[in-house]
Amino acid sequence: MSDDKSLGTGDQRTVGAATPPSPAPGVSEDEQTWKARYTGAVQTMDKQAAELKTWQAKTAQMAQQVNDTEAKNRTAEAETAAAKKAVEDQAKVAQDQLKALNDQVQGLTAYKTKMEVLRQFPRLVQLADMIPELPDTDVLRKHCETLQAAVDSAVTEEVARKTAGYTPGPTTPKPTTGRYDTVEAWMQALSAAPPDKFPLISQDFLKWQQSK
Repeated sequence: MSDDKSLGTGDQRTVGAATPPSPAPGVSEDEQTWKARYTGAVQTMDKQAAELKTWQAKTAQMAQQVNDTEAKNRTAEAETAAAKKAVEDQAKVAQDQLKALNDQVQGLTAYKTKMEVLRQFPRLVQLADMIPELPDTDVLRKHCETLQAAVDSAVTEEVARKTAGYTPGPTTPKPTTGRYDTVEAWMQALSAAPPDKFPLISQDFLKWQQSK
């Protein structure tokens, strides 16, 4: 009986079912519903704003990681470029040194070949420095033959004159046989001649000897 009395006439509660709260005094039901919706919307916006901040922080962190990676890549590229240039410079130095060594080897080989050819021409050994290193051995041998013939002729003539007690006076070469009037002058010309001019001067020397 006491339980029945606790449920007065003005009490809106029912047994076994929850009922929505009654509007506050002086507030209509529609206004209270609007406020509840507004509060829910604000809470939803706050939640979304918090999620947005979280994503913004993650995005900033990822952007920083990208920047760090790009900076590392730029540093690595710069180091790679510097290392590549150093290797290229070293390679160039090595190539220059190799070329210089090859030139020396070729020069020594050519000189050796010349001396081997000159062994066949004993009178020309003392003139070795005047004779250029020609790449073609046969051409070199041919010009050595021409030069030795001229030297032999000059030596024979000089010996004959000294034996006869004859002292040669100034001579002038014929226009068609040469450009110098003494053996010494011809030897100096041969010594100063470049390789491409040496054969021609040696032939002129021989003609000069034969014309005397």
